Amino acid sequence: MKEYAFACFSTKCVIKLDAKEELASSIANKCFEICKNLHLKYNYFDKNSLISKINQRNKNRIKLDKESQKILEITLKLSKITDYAFDITLINKKLENNAIYGKNAFILDKRFIEFSDLKTQIDLGGVIKEYAVDECAKICEKYPFIINFGGDLKTNKNILVNLKNPKNPSEAIKKVNINNLALTTSGLYERANHIINTQDFKYNQVSVIGESALNCGVFSTALCFKDFELPKEYQAILIDFDNEIKEK
Repeated sequence: MKEYAFACFSTKCVIKLDAKEELASSIANKCFEICKNLHLKYNYFDKNSLISKINQRNKNRIKLDKESQKILEITLKLSKITDYAFDITLINKKLENNAIYGKNAFILDKRFIEFSDLKTQIDLGGVIKEYAVDECAKICEKYPFIINFGGDLKTNKNILVNLKNPKNPSEAIKKVNINNLALTTSGLYERANHIINTQDFKYNQVSVIGESALNCGVFSTALCFKDFELPKEYQAILIDFDNEIKEK
């Protein structure tokens, strides 16, 4: 397999592809462009990004482009599944800006997002890398591939993955097989910057396996500190602070 690596989303992104060199290189370049554009568009810390423009708005009803509408609809659906353990408005709790956050923070009305409070901000940092994995997988899908963006995996092959020992991340605590699926891992040393209530962790590390990397990422993050019913097509591997392993 040809391997291509680039830096994006503040991490190393790797694409392995079983195709002829010229074709594989062209696909990898397309994936890089997708990732670069997504990062620029949805970077919370870039004052020129779309997210910053939304957060610096002077009105509460904002028209969305089709891609943003799609991403927000998915994240809102996933927030409801997790009972808002994962929520793109939780950044306001960290900011202590007295803004409304949680399930009453905004509604989606077709191509518009409408906020309840002008001060409310949103942060898509917890989903854009995983969304990029899913989008790149669509481009690679005609050929055997493995995508690994900072530990967020997706493949159309049958592969064995080492899950890190949360007490010693240089070691593996469990091996899992994934076949034409995605896998993400969250914990105190993974994704903690996307989790506001780190003091409320029920598990030291959670890995989720399923069809969508975006869904897996949201579920693995939320399950760290709140139990909820996973959709039946997803599997979770939960490791507590005594390194005991539980599956659901």
